[in-house]
Amino acid sequence: MLLIPVNEIKPGMTLAKPILRADDGLILFQNDLELKQVYIDRIKSLNLETVWVLDYPRTNEPDFLEPIKKEIRMKATSILRTTFSQLKEQKNLDIVKLKNLVKEILDYILSDDRIAYTIRKIDAYDNYTFTHSVDVCVLAILIGSIMDLKRNELEILGVCSLLHDVGKIFLDFRIFNKPGKLEPIEYEQIKAHTRAGYEFLKSKENLSFLIPHMALQHHEREDGSGYPRGLKGKDIHRYAKIIAIADVFNAMTSQRIYQDPVPAALAIQEIYENTPLKYNQDVVEHFIKIVTPYSKGIILLLSNHQTVEVIETSRKKCLIRVISGFNEGEIYNLYQKPQLHVVKWLD
Repeated sequence: MLLIPVNEIKPGMTLAKPILRADDGLILFQNDLELKQVYIDRIKSLNLETVWVLDYPRTNEPDFLEPIKKEIRMKATSILRTTFSQLKEQKNLDIVKLKNLVKEILDYILSDDRIAYTIRKIDAYDNYTFTHSVDVCVLAILIGSIMDLKRNELEILGVCSLLHDVGKIFLDFRIFNKPGKLEPIEYEQIKAHTRAGYEFLKSKENLSFLIPHMALQHHEREDGSGYPRGLKGKDIHRYAKIIAIADVFNAMTSQRIYQDPVPAALAIQEIYENTPLKYNQDVVEHFIKIVTPYSKGIILLLSNHQTVEVIETSRKKCLIRVISGFNEGEIYNLYQKPQLHVVKWLD
């Protein structure tokens, strides 16, 4: 027997307890009633918050889809690894291959509005540069797609995202993977990847001028605290604002030699707390709409002392089941409880 929000009732559920009229206790709906849409519409008109049902039916249709197919991700990582290797050897940039890759990613993302960004595990540290660039591309396109960028704009944004960190191939990789704290001179070397990428891409023919500029600008911040030029809000290109969010979120939530991943919800919270000071408000608001902060199966401790398990998650809802605390067995949408917050991740 489960207590669920009224707006989560689905046809085929069965009432576990009768629904009574508030003023005189008259039974409006008997227990053991199989709920059809006509009954559901009537129940919703009663302004109830929750109802008891015998079970919560699962559907084979997922509430959200992964933002990129596994085979496309593997292909993208392989192409990017080869591209970066060729560029390091001063060979030509195969921009057509990258554009076709972005089109393939974009076709999939635009095919279904259930597609959302979810955290995944990076398999190897030495693969990070390539998987990071692919993930930043996917996330940037997702953000841009709900910001109503046109198809050609999304294609350019995708290529910019794939190449935003290309300057790193000219620097000492040992610095990027140093397990301890960086020395000031080492940090300055890392910051140099933005200009290195810009200068390199600027020298290539048949590239949109935006591609080298996004390599240059993706670490700029709204308040001028970024690098390399300390640009402020109005002087930072819109694409760079999008790539900045995708870049920092993926970096925070990825396993690295020198850092453990931050849970998605905490990374989102940190980004939001630095908005609009460092990050663009409009971009962040759209970013939040396409990221799922909690993974299915995770155990959370809430501020109301309930311990809950995440059972379904999507762009619009995070269904949780209470596994200890008051109302054990209750299922509700955490997104509809703004007064609650997650105190601790238990699993």
